[in-house]
Amino acid sequence: MGLSSEGDQEVRACFQEVCSSLNMDRLTSDQALNTYENISMNYTLEGNMRHWIACALYVECRNGNVPTVAHTSRIEGNCVSLTRLLSICRISLLDFFTKMKKWADMANLNERMRQRIETIEKSFCVTAKIYEKYVQIFTSVFKEHQNTAQRRSIKAVKRRVHRPTQCSSNDMFHFIWTLYVYIKGRFSAICCDLVNCYHLLLCCIDYGYCAALAAKRTDLLDPKFYEAQQDKLKKDSDNQDVGIIRELVKSHDGNFEDASVLKAHHFRYPIQQLMEEKILHGDLKTLALCLDPAAFDTSIKKLNKTYEEGVLKEGELDERIFLDENAQDRIGTPRHTLDSVQRELRMCQADTVVKLVEVPQLLTPLTGRSNLHNREAINRSPVSTATQCASKLQALLAGCKNAPSKELQALFSTLDPSLEASVLETVKSMGDAFCTAYAQPVSDQRGSSGHMDFARKRLQLGETLFYKALENIVNIEMKQKRPNTDLAAHLSHSVFQQSLFACCLEIVMFCYNSQRDFPWILEVFNLMPYNFYKIIEPLIRAEEGLWREVVKHLNHIEEQILECLSWKEDSPLWDAIEHSEQPVPMCKEVLLQRQIETFQDADGNDIGEPHTAIAHLPLKGLRGDQDSSLSNRKAVQAGCTTRYVTVDSKTAAAAAADGTRPNIVTVTSAPEIPKENKPLRSGSLALFFRKVYHLAGVRFQDLCARLGILQKDIQLKIWTCFEHSIVCHIDLMKDRHLDQLILCAVYVITKVTRVEKSFQEILHCYRQQPQNKSHVYRSVLLRKNPTHSDNSSRTGSNSSSPVPADKDDGDNKRTEQLSTTRSSSTLPMMLPNSQPPTPTRLAGTATQFEFDERGDIIKFYNEIYRKRMTTFAIKFSPDSNKNESVGLTPLPRAKCVVNSPRRQVSHNRKVFVSPLKAGCYPVSPKHHTYHFSQSPAKDLRVINRMVQSSDNVSKRILHEDDVSEDDSPATKRCFFKKIQTVMQERQDVCGGASSTDN
Repeated sequence: MGLSSEGDQEVRACFQEVCSSLNMDRLTSDQALNTYENISMNYTLEGNMRHWIACALYVECRNGNVPTVAHTSRIEGNCVSLTRLLSICRISLLDFFTKMKKWADMANLNERMRQRIETIEKSFCVTAKIYEKYVQIFTSVFKEHQNTAQRRSIKAVKRRVHRPTQCSSNDMFHFIWTLYVYIKGRFSAICCDLVNCYHLLLCCIDYGYCAALAAKRTDLLDPKFYEAQQDKLKKDSDNQDVGIIRELVKSHDGNFEDASVLKAHHFRYPIQQLMEEKILHGDLKTLALCLDPAAFDTSIKKLNKTYEEGVLKEGELDERIFLDENAQDRIGTPRHTLDSVQRELRMCQADTVVKLVEVPQLLTPLTGRSNLHNREAINRSPVSTATQCASKLQALLAGCKNAPSKELQALFSTLDPSLEASVLETVKSMGDAFCTAYAQPVSDQRGSSGHMDFARKRLQLGETLFYKALENIVNIEMKQKRPNTDLAAHLSHSVFQQSLFACCLEIVMFCYNSQRDFPWILEVFNLMPYNFYKIIEPLIRAEEGLWREVVKHLNHIEEQILECLSWKEDSPLWDAIEHSEQPVPMCKEVLLQRQIETFQDADGNDIGEPHTAIAHLPLKGLRGDQDSSLSNRKAVQAGCTTRYVTVDSKTAAAAAADGTRPNIVTVTSAPEIPKENKPLRSGSLALFFRKVYHLAGVRFQDLCARLGILQKDIQLKIWTCFEHSIVCHIDLMKDRHLDQLILCAVYVITKVTRVEKSFQEILHCYRQQPQNKSHVYRSVLLRKNPTHSDNSSRTGSNSSSPVPADKDDGDNKRTEQLSTTRSSSTLPMMLPNSQPPTPTRLAGTATQFEFDERGDIIKFYNEIYRKRMTTFAIKFSPDSNKNESVGLTPLPRAKCVVNSPRRQVSHNRKVFVSPLKAGCYPVSPKHHTYHFSQSPAKDLRVINRMVQSSDNVSKRILHEDDVSEDDSPATKRCFFKKIQTVMQERQDVCGGASSTDN
């Protein structure tokens, strides 16, 4: 839908006004207007028009480039200030981030632009938390200036005769923050690193404190803090360092070693360069800042100008926005009116500004919540959490070295003398590759050497953790003494060594809040995710000291691998499936018995599958698909119980309509085989699919609960449909996401069973899950271009063949119904007078890229999934006139702990908790059951009587079997008699109280 003539003129006028205010070039303005008009044809841009104009202009500004004055080169971007753009378009910063995410989806921005926007947002979130910490630390070191408004008004009046005044604590506050954001901007690699940014802030505060001491401006300092530092210097006469970094680290959380390294390599050089360029005035030898009124005023002006030039060149956010009086409005946080003194005003303003700006934190994965320790110190700030995470890592590795210990060397000698040399060679080669990749983002030479020093620090911790974990793993494996297992061969395998070392480095980088997110570490070492995930669980088992945040991070990594990374086209998984002598395993073939959800019949007997759950199916055989690989399977797998149900179609249809279950006509059970604790399939491929099914089952059942799909029969049908897509159409997962097949399975089964759930409702509930990502449903692979892969015949995206034509008319009719009957939110086609979808709704559109064609989840469902799965899905329709049967797959247990390692309850107590071993435990023949709020009071009294009965306290158990009761000493008989008397009196008292209450 194009713009109307009036709307078109209004948009063009607004574009012209904004571009004139920004002094923007004509080419960039025209390109932004063209993009805006194209997007407005497919989407309804809700809200203020200027807000969307800001998004369009920013993207075009960063994509373009302008020539220099001498026309000798071109500068990336066109030097338009993002802060000024937002101010002119009257949009707050938080609103801009929200709308830019929607704009990126609508405009299908490339990954580079998306990464830039994400980096700016992350950097801003980190800076917001750093500013909150900065206000707290500054007020503890420096005095609070109370005449800020008066001083500013004097300066505003006397512009012609500029007489610089003495540096105040307010001037020092502005100077330190400006110096911090300037130096942070020079090193883009640490802009999103909360730990390094915090230590850089400590260096800047230390620099301001030392400058005040050198200039003898102790009036700027807090008297208590200054006197305490002087007393420490007097007691330690050998210490000539007047700096306060050690004190700041001790009082406000941090790591002195990291702060010292950062000060030496990332702080001193920029200060020296600023003084050499006459931007800062001071002593070039000691790098002490001059606080003389004229010199300090000049330093502030030049520093602000230099920072502004860098912001314009890079198109970054001006992070001095926190110092602005209108910071709340410009950022987008709510304003509160406070009547208090200036210090309280600024403190409250700082808290308000950062209150709604949260550092992105990793949500707890659905599958790993039972493996985590209890939360500790929930009210800790993000800065404290990040710094303490690094401190915990150093405490875990205390006393260990980045080399094999004597115990590990002895283990190597016992297993294989050449094993130690192999491990050392792996660590050496991977360490060099890690340091090179870690220091790569920095451009200037000195900064690169500083980053190389950081890389070596991280590598040293990674090596220490690697040898510690390796020693624990070897000890555990040797204690278990598994038969037919060559431990030396496994340890010598390069994939095992590389995966373990990479995982240890990933833990180190996570503890230091590195912006190099997973799978960066795999890309550095060229490791395959399918091989890497296998080391995660053994590492968690071996390192019992890993704390909650690290375990959560590893759980998240494992989920990433299981859901998408292992399904890439170049993954070894496809070779493993191809070379396997068996087909893709079913859910029942790989899950452990305790992982499969069981049901009870009316007699209380456990059954593998609920026979009532499939009572109203229009049932057909599993071999309905001609291309199904399931036809080669045996009818009944060993160890499984398959139940078939035949019902009258009219009864089933009526039951489906009113939501009741029909009467079962016949139930035919296959001969049951004794159940075993071990699964039917074993091996690495079976283990992988066990984890995949468990992950999918947990997410699927959580999604059903959010959608309100509580009927077990509907859940079983959806799960059976999902399993069918994995077993019989495994190529649908190639280069796609596990959640995409779950979403499509939920939609198609709710459609055929007439449980009306639109895609919009399903996606709304999906977005509430912790692992949700918008690209999962907005950018789904449709098909690959033939030039991208010579082996395109194996790619699931090329298998969008139509439904076979030799099906009966009833199937074709139902297939057509599935393709045309959709909820209004799916919008399969645009009607002439219908409004386009908003940015929060999907349009069912596709976009052609260089190597593949991608579209949203609706486009994938219509063009790929429906054509492959309709034949199977219509078997669950209540309109079927066939009396065939289909077996439903039992659901995995959502709360089952999969091989959970033992956990230490507290770091201060050697108490461990491990999962209960699976097994069949006989029920007591004289059991009593009590249901709270349901059973009568007499049942509870029976239980109390049984527990308190003196018959359970037998004296005979205290003696040998051949000793009679009469042989007991008289003193013991008297003691037991007293106990019985006391127990009887208590029972009488309790009974009397109960009767009184009644």
